[in-house]
Amino acid sequence: MKEIDMSQLLMWKESLGRFRFQTTNSKLARQMRGRKTFNLTAYSTNENFWVFTVDLPSTNDALKRYKSLTKRKAKYDSKEEIYY
Repeated sequence: MKEIDMSQLLMWKESLGRFRFQTTNSKLARQMRGRKTFNLTAYSTNENFWVFTVDLPSTNDALKRYKSLTKRKAKYDSKEEIYY
């Protein structure tokens, strides 16, 4: 499987127990739509752009979801407070 470009999936903590996943990759969007825990909250009709939320108890659980989608470990940007 081809490694997904790091700009194609972003993750950040929205609030206690809620995480957002943002993607520009239609394959990743299809994967998240197929999972019961992910909820589509925003999308663009003109561009490839989807935002999903997922309720998880910890950041470690969110990072596991990230890795299961991308097949790679997430990097953290402390300035922006996002994982990519």
